Amino acid sequence: MTEAGQPSRAWPDWYWPASRIWIDAFNQSAVYSPDGMLIQFDNGTIWQRAVPPPVRRRR
Repeated sequence: MTEAGQPSRAWPDWYWPASRIWIDAFNQSAVYSPDGMLIQFDNGTIWQRAVPPPVRRRR
């Protein structure tokens, strides 16, 4: 999603290796890590997925 909350699509960038995607809404490409937890955009911005800690249930 963009900063304005609009959904965006990304697809493999045909001109680069398999780990590069093109994001149409941002008009730029990015490289993602093999585990999909990190995306680095061409402008230097880095997105890292936050994994919430497991929920502990009381017994």
